[in-house]
Amino acid sequence: MGIQPNDPMYNYNQGYPGGRRSNQGWGMALAGLILGIIALGLFWIPVINFLALVLAIIGLGLSIAGLVIAVRNQSSAKGLSIAAVIVSGIAFLLCVASTFLWSALFSAVDDDSTRRTPAPAVTVTSPATTDGTTPSVSPSAPGTGGTGTGGTGTSGAATGSAATSSPTP
Repeated sequence: MGIQPNDPMYNYNQGYPGGRRSNQGWGMALAGLILGIIALGLFWIPVINFLALVLAIIGLGLSIAGLVIAVRNQSSAKGLSIAAVIVSGIAFLLCVASTFLWSALFSAVDDDSTRRTPAPAVTVTSPATTDGTTPSVSPSAPGTGGTGTGGTGTSGAATGSAATSSPTP
């Protein structure tokens, strides 16, 4: 006669020792893996990396939840859950690093100290000499690195004159 389906000797486990393993946690692990992969694809875009950071956090949460469920139920989804945790964790770290790098770049571009302001003009007043000529003046403003010279010609006035110098930018 042979083995019939209702025979007590029939192997219901069909080759799995200890029974068939469940796949609980598989969906959460797969969703976490997909979100982690999407976050890895979007982390390097300046404004979109905030969305990628949120996706990586959600993917990491789903992956960890799937791993906990797979370990508790001795599910076959344990390997997928571990892979999803690794991918989502790497995506999270890269998103955080790129957020800091982009913010440092944009704050360096917008920094007020990098804008050049023109140096103020330097005015030097010197007394007139007894012969009616003004002496030569070479003022130097601190930090400008250049020197300006005043006029040395005759002014015609015996009381005094002013020599004005402005450094070239």
